[in-house]
Amino acid sequence: LDLRDGVLASVKLFGDAFKQLGFVLAGKKKLPKGATSGFMISMGIDALPIVCMLSALLGATLAFQGIVLLKRFGAGIFVADMTGLAMVREFAPMMTAIVLTGRNGAAIAAELGTMRVRGELDALDAMGISSSRFLLLPRLLALTFVQPALSLIGIFVGIVGAGIVARLSIDLPANIFWARVVGRVDLMD
Repeated sequence: LDLRDGVLASVKLFGDAFKQLGFVLAGKKKLPKGATSGFMISMGIDALPIVCMLSALLGATLAFQGIVLLKRFGAGIFVADMTGLAMVREFAPMMTAIVLTGRNGAAIAAELGTMRVRGELDALDAMGISSSRFLLLPRLLALTFVQPALSLIGIFVGIVGAGIVARLSIDLPANIFWARVVGRVDLMD
């Protein structure tokens, strides 16, 4: 019964958020001025060092492990293909999602939970202001824009980390490494 109540509350919350998004897109209601951009800065730019560090280390580790195995067969150059595809398809988006979920998800839950306990959400509802439009929608929109941007940055930093390891381990020039990555990774990836 608790699971059912939780699912129903979540559906109601997100349904209200999407309804408010429709009102905003139609021009009937407005978002708080600067809220979405402020959340984009706090969620995205503040998470950038963590995403870059994790992606660089992950790309370097992936390249090192790939080189160890591929050198046995004389196929060390294929480390560029492997790390490029792995970072684009799996690792960078996954690591970015984990960082954003852990870092920003906990912060959003704590902030909104504190507002609920203090009665601030009830005060917004009493004033006729939709708490979904005022509090939830700017955060959802910020995460919607921040996640792909951080994933792209993570992909690039991870591939650079792999390129550095390939240069140091098997003396693979950066231009050849990058050409193999660009040749292997396409838009569908």
